[in-house]
Amino acid sequence: MPQEKTMPKGTEAQRLSDVKVGTATTTLIHGGSRSGKTYLIGTCGSRMVYIYFTVGEGIDTLKSPGFTKRYPDCNPIVVPIHETNEVKAFDAVRQTIDFMVDNRRDEFDFIAVDEATAFRRHAMWKGIEISSVEGRSETLTKTQNRKDLPQGFFLPVVQDYGAEMGLMEWWTATYTDDAKESGYHLIVAAHSRYIYEKSGKKISDAEVLTAIKPGFTGKTFPDDITRYFDNVFYMEKVGGGTNVQYRLRIHGDEIITAGTRYGGVFLNNRGSEVSSIDDPNFSDMIRQIQESKK
Repeated sequence: MPQEKTMPKGTEAQRLSDVKVGTATTTLIHGGSRSGKTYLIGTCGSRMVYIYFTVGEGIDTLKSPGFTKRYPDCNPIVVPIHETNEVKAFDAVRQTIDFMVDNRRDEFDFIAVDEATAFRRHAMWKGIEISSVEGRSETLTKTQNRKDLPQGFFLPVVQDYGAEMGLMEWWTATYTDDAKESGYHLIVAAHSRYIYEKSGKKISDAEVLTAIKPGFTGKTFPDDITRYFDNVFYMEKVGGGTNVQYRLRIHGDEIITAGTRYGGVFLNNRGSEVSSIDDPNFSDMIRQIQESKK
């Protein structure tokens, strides 16, 4: 007698219209230095956990007169990650998020990590430690035995870069899932990587900008990491001097990496979808996304 065929355990077949859509969103914002990434994060308001690395300048942006004058009521929970121990700094981000979700979940809607450049460096140190214990890399041992090198200096090898990328991918996959499960909006800021290539085969040929991607290590990893996020936005500063405007690219082009899973949400007055937003407010954007899900 033939065995009865059933759906795999833990799965079900249903109509698209019956699928419930989660409320949380995950966003990666990349851009150049001082392009307005932290300013945009600040527009999330007081119901945010702002995790920043003390080597950066994010907290200075949120405390600046230009920001506080415009958003005087913004008073988020701020968590500095001190960089006196590189390995512990990587773990501190994970431990902070776990603690806040388990103990203070009713106090926030957003968690922001500012920013990935410092976070990557701590992942590298964590990776070097792991590779050293497993016998895959001698970077840590060689660095510690060199008395002529400044403290904290190291020259990573290929295995160390692999460990760093593995840790960053694990963290991203874990906490974008956690955001969906726990219902908070996760935001990660990163510097951009500007990729130039020769316009021709001659040495004298000029280099031209061919790609602007999130600044993660590896040739393909900047593209791979973006798949974990609902939104990948590019922040840019337009103009100069006192005539500066911040612009958020929602959709990319042949050079800029940007895009969103929420197509048709951000519209102009004529009802057409926009490719960028001037002077963006992230809280307003999240409200638009949530309204579209209803």
